[in-house]
Amino acid sequence: MIPDPVAPGELISIILENEKLGKKKLAPRHLAEKYNVKVFSVHRVMARLRNQGLVVRKKLKVRRPKPQFAALTPADVAEIVASDSMDKATRVKTLSQIAALATDSVRISAIKALEDIERGEGSTVGPSPPLTSEEAVSRLARLMFAIGPELTEIARQRALEMFKAEQPEVVDETKSMDRSSVSEVSSGAIQEAPRTP
Repeated sequence: MIPDPVAPGELISIILENEKLGKKKLAPRHLAEKYNVKVFSVHRVMARLRNQGLVVRKKLKVRRPKPQFAALTPADVAEIVASDSMDKATRVKTLSQIAALATDSVRISAIKALEDIERGEGSTVGPSPPLTSEEAVSRLARLMFAIGPELTEIARQRALEMFKAEQPEVVDETKSMDRSSVSEVSSGAIQEAPRTP
């Protein structure tokens, strides 16, 4: 490691002199360039001086709400969400601005509203409905393979119970099939299903 050309004691005095300049003081990167030292060295010495109270930490600006959003309430956000006068794109844009620029309670309401909109769009995300019965069977077989034979059997029994409640005549026809033919069909489907990561 190449040592800095400025001694640590000298770097301390350079940083303290720089702090006296107030608003005209140089940033650590510019100090490092001017005195040909590593930026890390400047930051390390500044941290030590900060801990000793000799260098004041730069005050962060507090984000203040913009005037047009300062008077909003969470009820106003709910009204925007329920509004029929705005199209979806305008509603999302308005809520995004509110989420970025309003007071905290209103920002939270706007963020929740945006999440609800995204969640509502989730119905169109993901695989499309199966187009053929073969595709439906293939997807179901992959799911059955993934969860294993015990959970598959439990799910099959619950599905039959649901069918009994809604369509008793369909369930009566399935009783005529013996369990061995059903298990052969399901095991064949599971074996044909490709594994997905």
